[in-house]
Amino acid sequence: MIGIIAWAIVESENRDSWRYFVIHLLAALPILSERPTTFDNGLMDAEALLPLCICRAYCCFHLKENFTTKFSRTLADIFWQIARSPTAYLYNYHMNTLHQLNPTAAAYLRNIPSQF
Repeated sequence: MIGIIAWAIVESENRDSWRYFVIHLLAALPILSERPTTFDNGLMDAEALLPLCICRAYCCFHLKENFTTKFSRTLADIFWQIARSPTAYLYNYHMNTLHQLNPTAAAYLRNIPSQF
């Protein structure tokens, strides 16, 4: 598997900046329109520009920032244990641990859709 990381320097993360990024990325790397690719969920405003094979995904960094800001920075470690769980068993184990620490925080994470 080949990974490509791309970035652009823009004034802010908004619709026009995402459009600028996607247009230039697809022009530079037309192979992206032929292979499955994952983009951060922030691209939803620019979705019309994306090829059909593009997959959307949540950015765990942004999810963690929102989560720990809403609940507590002390929950960052358990967030990453949940996010990086390689099996359903470990995911459920860590979610149960979070539920014991903070049921509202666990419900918050459970309510994030797993698909778009």
